This record gives sequence, structure tokens and C-alpha cells, in this order.
Amino acid sequence: MIRWLAALLGFGLGLAVSAAAAQTPIDVVAPAPALRSTATLVLADGAGTQRLALWRATNARGELCLGWKVAATGPPAQFTCLRRGLERPVLAIETGGGLGGQPTWGIMVGLVAPLVSRLSAETAYGSLTTRDLALRRIPGLRGWRAFTTGVVDHPTSTTLKAYDPRGTPLVDTSGAGIHPTAAPSGTVTVPGGGTLPVAVVPPPGQPHSGPAWNDTAATLGEAPALEKAISAVLADSTVGPLASAHRAWIESGGLWLACNERPLGSVLTVRFASPVAFTANVPVVVRPNGPSAYAVVVNEVAVSGAGELTV
Repeated sequence: MIRWLAALLGFGLGLAVSAAAAQTPIDVVAPAPALRSTATLVLADGAGTQRLALWRATNARGELCLGWKVAATGPPAQFTCLRRGLERPVLAIETGGGLGGQPTWGIMVGLVAPLVSRLSAETAYGSLTTRDLALRRIPGLRGWRAFTTGVVDHPTSTTLKAYDPRGTPLVDTSGAGIHPTAAPSGTVTVPGGGTLPVAVVPPPGQPHSGPAWNDTAATLGEAPALEKAISAVLADSTVGPLASAHRAWIESGGLWLACNERPLGSVLTVRFASPVAFTANVPVVVRPNGPSAYAVVVNEVAVSGAGELTV
């Protein structure tokens, strides 16, 4: 049973994966820190303040660790290490900047997992444009490949889409992770109270204006605060074997709160690259009869063709 997290069954889109893909054993415990002595430059693209360099390293358990440097050479001071067997299909770093509330440049670099056969960059700015990105093999990374979008004019309108060998979508990574370091001037009142910042978009053909800014965002894995919850999920007698038998990753995570904002625990969504089927006794959250924040009952469930499991 999942002892301190409530389990909800998510029947998402079933995603197919090549039968030849072998599942890597998953490390149940949180990743160990990176060994900086193993740092190696994977790729660098852009120039000057727009240069983004991707570095890799490993830790004592041989797991993949990633770090990056913006507008500077040399290895980064910090790396993010990923649980072996639970890595996302697309690991991306994005840096960019702009004027006022508008991004005017950006670049995304990263790695794709062995199960990804194609990675496209779709930009929806005025009209939709799509281009496939070159995937560069990296010695010593067992099928992982590196990519770069190059410097683009409209980074927040760009989405990376990964596909398996059958052309089935695996994951989307939005370029909207960067944002102005300070809110644009001006606000507007919204219904029900509160305000939102106003970003002024110049007319077509007119230059952007406002203070210059830059920002960097990463799509690598979940926050360290969720590592305990991930370990609990992987140790569960239902979810653990499913994640071990099927290529899986943590799609999202966050706090589980009561109606009065009191923290109850964490919520994680485990995504599968291929549909899963199982029968198990699992605890399910239901509406409480009294003043409790939630109630739990144990149900026997039969699941077929599920693409994700939210716990």
C-alpha cells in the first residue's frame, strides 16, 4: 500500500514505445551528489551573453548529472543528478532575455533519452513553423543524444516535442520557462480582486522597449523537496514494480493541501512510455463524512491501458 500518499488512478493517453527498448533498473533512494571531478562539456551554443553550455557529470552510483553555464566558460558549480531509470525523455536547459515584458531571444539545449527517435521545435508566433533538431550522440551515455535549438527570436513561443520510433508523442517541453526578472510596468484589476502585470506588445514592425532582462530555466526532474515522496512511491508494492517493468518518469509534482491550505503531503504524476495494466488493492481518496480534510478507502481495481498514475 501507499502508506502516506493517497492514490488516484489517471487514465491518460496510452503511449507506445519500441519493444526493443530495455528498461534500466531504477534507483529507489535519492541521487547522490555529483562528483565535480567527472564534469565534461557536452555542447555549447550561442555567443557572448547568449552562450549556453551544457555539462554532464556522474555521482558515486554512476547516475547522470547535468549542469550549465551561461555566458561563461569552465564547469558549473552545481549539478542536478537524476535517478537512474527514472529520467525524463527530454532534459532541457533554456536561457533567454528581452525588453520590458517581451522575450526577444532565447536558446534551449539538452539531452534526449534513448527511446526518443525524433525531436522537433515548433514555434507558434504569427504562424506555426516546425523543424526537426539534429540529435548528436554523446560517447559514454548509452544512447543519450544532445540537441540545441540555436538562438531563436521567440523562445517562449517555442515547444520541443519528442516522438518514439513509431511517431507517437512522448513529451512536450515548453520554452515559456523564462520570464522578465521584474514585472512589467502597469497592472490591471481582475474580476474577484487582485491584479495582473500588463505586458505591452509593440505594433508589427515596431521595436520592443523597456528594461533589458535575462532568465534561465531547467526541465530536468523534480525539486529536492519531493525526493522523499518519490522514494515512497517507488517503494510501494504496486507502483514500484510498474515503474521497474515499464519505462517511466515523474511528469509533475507538487504539494497536497487541505481546503484551509494545511499541507497534507505531496502529489506526484508518474508517466509511462507504454500503456500499463494491473490489478491491485490501492487506497483511494474519497469525500469525508465529518470535518476531516480527506478520507481513504481501499479498493480493488483493474487497470488497462493507463498512460499515467497520479499518487
